[in-house]
Amino acid sequence: FIFVPRLNMENYENQICKLMKFAKGYENEYKDVLKHEYNNKQKIKELNYKLLDHNITQMHEILKEKESKRFELAHNLTKETENLLQEKKKYTENALEEFKEGIEDWLKERKHAAQKELFLAIHELSLSIGKAVIQPGGVLNFVDTVKKISKSVQD
Repeated sequence: FIFVPRLNMENYENQICKLMKFAKGYENEYKDVLKHEYNNKQKIKELNYKLLDHNITQMHEILKEKESKRFELAHNLTKETENLLQEKKKYTENALEEFKEGIEDWLKERKHAAQKELFLAIHELSLSIGKAVIQPGGVLNFVDTVKKISKSVQD
């Protein structure tokens, strides 16, 4: 991820004005040294160092500013991601709670349906037994049927 500054004329004009201000000041100072004719090599060296130092300082400030902006953007992106993850966590927790409640309701419904089916099966069985007993010779057939079932279960 590389930060690219916005391209607008105002930024360039400000940078050019700063550079021109420094250049004029440097030029005037250099002319003063030459005008007064004290070709002080020490002073000329100081001015050259000042020029180099200014370039390095200016570059350092620009890099520091860019680094600060990149850090700020990364920090904002991290915050947004954190907020998004928190929202998703809350959504997931709510969905889990609803799912648990849904399972409990479903189990209750299934249990009730099973009880109802069991009741109906017992009722039908009792009616069938009653019909078998009421028919002539039904008791003997019923007893024979029970014997056959018990033998098949034992085998």
